[in-house]
Amino acid sequence: FTGPVTDFPVLVRLPALAGVSASGADLRFVSIDGTTTYAYDLDSFSALGSSAIWVKMTIPQASVDTELWVYYGNPTAQAATSGAMVFSPTYVSVHHLGSFVDATGNGHLASNGNVSNIPSTNLAGRIGAARTFDGTDDYLALANGDGPYDFTVTMSASAWVKVAGFEDEYQAIVTKGDSSWRLARANTTNGVAFGWNDSNNLLGTTSVTGTEWRHVAIVQTQTTKNVYVDGQLDETIANSDLLDNNSYSVRFGMNEESTSGGARYWHGDIDEVRISSIAVPLM
Repeated sequence: FTGPVTDFPVLVRLPALAGVSASGADLRFVSIDGTTTYAYDLDSFSALGSSAIWVKMTIPQASVDTELWVYYGNPTAQAATSGAMVFSPTYVSVHHLGSFVDATGNGHLASNGNVSNIPSTNLAGRIGAARTFDGTDDYLALANGDGPYDFTVTMSASAWVKVAGFEDEYQAIVTKGDSSWRLARANTTNGVAFGWNDSNNLLGTTSVTGTEWRHVAIVQTQTTKNVYVDGQLDETIANSDLLDNNSYSVRFGMNEESTSGGARYWHGDIDEVRISSIAVPLM
């Protein structure tokens, strides 16, 4: 980024720390002048290895380093990790995918009633652990109804993905059916797309295939619809159409409403899914 960010979830990676508690309950993050304690959310934690932690910070400018203290070693400290404190109210749900819990505290648990169709855990995810979708029948559905995801004027959805295979058109990454918003493969190409009703898709042109993790996002402002890849604007269109809504659930790796090409199951890995009610291109 080039300008200031306020209350932004910053990823902090920590090496093994001698003296930290086994659960990380004693971790604290404090501004370099000692005046501010930062809220944080443990994505993954290992006292003996690498940990990934989201810390809510305000950073005044990219050209100047922002430093912080990491405190640990108090055996009586109570756990202070809180995704609800880190991710602002505009995040409807955040899913690290090491577990199925919604990190925001909004209760949008990811699940699948058929155990055999739950995507397997990939410990070598982009942030912490991720999920591997087999392209045949694996998916996750979000709990607590479809209503919180019925956006109209603005929204964002993003994920880290690694493609194992593109076999079907519009393979689903994060979708609310075919008649509402969706982040998916761009038709039969190697890019990703933003769909907003049953007939319109903005097709990205940047290839996301290969062996590397790629960050993909769709963003709707009041006047534009946008596709981002790796934090860079891939495609945009001047369009103020409101998003259509429906009664279908939000699903990862599958389109519940799909009427052609099967259920458009994702084939590959998905990590760190975030869904917001505002336009947040860098998620």
